[in-house]
Amino acid sequence: MSTNELVVHRFEGPQMSFLNENGRRDMTDVENDRGASFTRSYWFAGCCIGLALAGFFDGILLHQILQWHSFLSSLDGAIFQDLRFRILTDGLFHAVMYAIGAVGLWLLWRTREQFDSLDSGRRFASTLFIGFGAWHLLDAVLNHWILGLHHIKENDANWLAWDLAFFTLGLVCVAIGLFLHYRKPRDGGGTRLHTV
Repeated sequence: MSTNELVVHRFEGPQMSFLNENGRRDMTDVENDRGASFTRSYWFAGCCIGLALAGFFDGILLHQILQWHSFLSSLDGAIFQDLRFRILTDGLFHAVMYAIGAVGLWLLWRTREQFDSLDSGRRFASTLFIGFGAWHLLDAVLNHWILGLHHIKENDANWLAWDLAFFTLGLVCVAIGLFLHYRKPRDGGGTRLHTV
């Protein structure tokens, strides 16, 4: 078997199974209503990419363009107000988001044979929304409220309202992702991602 053939398809009755390069069955996610299974790697790929996109949305729009906050802007001390230090910490934040996105793309490449599975498009979109929303929830709860590293709009008297709006956006995105994940495909089949 070629080393490029990371995943192969095998049909066992109505359920599709995926084998890794060792011929063993890969870990699978919950089956959809049409019988197609997707590996957990496929699921984590979308979540990682969605989380990275959310981090870039936060960092580029809120940190750089609107300049509402930086990663450690709520902390006291001269070092935390130093512009060079704030740019450094935002850069490290973006580097972490790049690494998470790279992991997602690597996992997506490893599971590319599943693009042609029934409803792969809907399933992948659901993981993107879940990952995008998960970042907003994690950032709001951990960084804004528990650690107090920053708030969405630092110098606004209603900063809590902005934090809650950010948190609500996360809830909405996760809810959309779960809806797409569990929604039954329409008659005639679901969407597929296609390789070129």
